[in-house]
Amino acid sequence: QASLTCAYHLYLSSKKYSTLGLGLQSGFAQRSLSYEAVTWGSQYDGHGYNSSLPSQEPTNGTSFMHADLGAGLVWTYNNTAGAINVTDNHDLKASFGFSVLHIVRPRYSFYQSGEKLYMKYVLHGTALISMPNSNIAFAPGFMYFRQGPAQEIYPGSLIRYKLRQDSKYTGFYSGQAISAGAFLRAKDAVVVTVLLEHSNYALGMSYDLNTSHLKTASMGRGGFEISLKYHMANSNKK
Repeated sequence: QASLTCAYHLYLSSKKYSTLGLGLQSGFAQRSLSYEAVTWGSQYDGHGYNSSLPSQEPTNGTSFMHADLGAGLVWTYNNTAGAINVTDNHDLKASFGFSVLHIVRPRYSFYQSGEKLYMKYVLHGTALISMPNSNIAFAPGFMYFRQGPAQEIYPGSLIRYKLRQDSKYTGFYSGQAISAGAFLRAKDAVVVTVLLEHSNYALGMSYDLNTSHLKTASMGRGGFEISLKYHMANSNKK
């Protein structure tokens, strides 16, 4: 599968604090299936798997191709206009976006049954809200996915504490901050997150705590993840 995404962002004010962006994505995909490597429930003879039993599945389609198309809109606000390091504590930043994937609803079936992909709708938002005259900021965020009958809801927030302010003029000291919080994946898990920031670098760690009915088998355990981030400064801005 390959796709190409292009976007254009437009300033909405003379101070260049807010922008509106439109993105378009076009792509092409090819899927293939080897029926020899697939087993079916109809090949169970009551005692075990029997490859000599017919699968009763049509095998006339081994591959198919399809084109795809998506589009999205995003609004961003940054009262520092991108000129100040991410570890400053007097900024207000936000972004909200909406996108639609599989707009053309491509056919998606090895059986040539005419089945099509549902369109996928994505709504998302993040913010960084600093508390004046303090070292504390809040970083809420959410994501919402909807595709056919399936949906995912993912809200949460981090609380961020500034350990050290970066020196604006000498550059001798780099800003540092630590964030902690949690996100809820509705009817599935609670994700506990810690984020460490130093200058333009960030290290994040998170763990999923299973809360669904699956916890009987998983005993509440989930997955551990590590993330690394580097924020590249814009050399065109002072």
